[in-house]
Amino acid sequence: MKIKNYFYPKNLKEASLIFQENEESYYIAGGTYLNGLKNLKIQNLIDLSGLNLNYIQLEKNFLKIGSGAALQELVDSPIICQFLGGIISISALGCAALQLRNMATIGGALVTRGSWIDLACALLVLDAKLKIFPEDKIISLEDYLLDKKALKTGEIVIEIIIPCTSAGANFIKFKRTALDLAIINLATLIKLDNSICKEVKIALGGFTIPLRIKEAENILKSQVLSENLINSAAEKVGGSLKFISDFKVSADYRKDLAVILTKESLLLSWEKAKCN
Repeated sequence: MKIKNYFYPKNLKEASLIFQENEESYYIAGGTYLNGLKNLKIQNLIDLSGLNLNYIQLEKNFLKIGSGAALQELVDSPIICQFLGGIISISALGCAALQLRNMATIGGALVTRGSWIDLACALLVLDAKLKIFPEDKIISLEDYLLDKKALKTGEIVIEIIIPCTSAGANFIKFKRTALDLAIINLATLIKLDNSICKEVKIALGGFTIPLRIKEAENILKSQVLSENLINSAAEKVGGSLKFISDFKVSADYRKDLAVILTKESLLLSWEKAKCN
């Protein structure tokens, strides 16, 4: 990779114009993902770090996070720490070591679609959406992760939008060491209407692109929850995915782990939902 030009645009329009006028261009904010890129043709870097996209705003109905917010800002922010039990802060903390969290941004992390992005699981159960420049179109994070063409060439993710809700949410990451990538990461959310499960979300990652397990969710939705029902949903998670073997663990181990951790997380989300 031989970088010929490094641009500091003054605004998003200028950034977009530079991208259009220069072939083999690449947007960066923290820049931590560059080392992992296999595209050696990149010649121009467009640095978005000076465009004031690192804000965190809690409004009446939405939490809005600028795509340039560093992962460590999510860990430290009182707003984020208090939002639904701190699920976003907890998941951001495990994404990388402190030095990388100080540089890597939420927008950059999500755009990579990496299975290692713990944060994506948490945001999936929170029904997060992405705001895209230049048309200010809104797409769900779930749709973005599943569709590689959701973000067109030259477009920029500028904001993550999360609806405020009263629910119980939980995140679990299973790993070998404190700074290891996840063997399994998962997030769950449960919203109750009296004793009825009004809303439930289960997201799994760590070995695959983070995704919702809707077959398992359907077992719990609109039902009076019980431990037996939660067991059934957890078993459905184990049967809904193709688990892989790698140098860390076997596919069977990962499958058993997914079932156990899903049950644990759902029970914790249920208890938290009762307190809301």
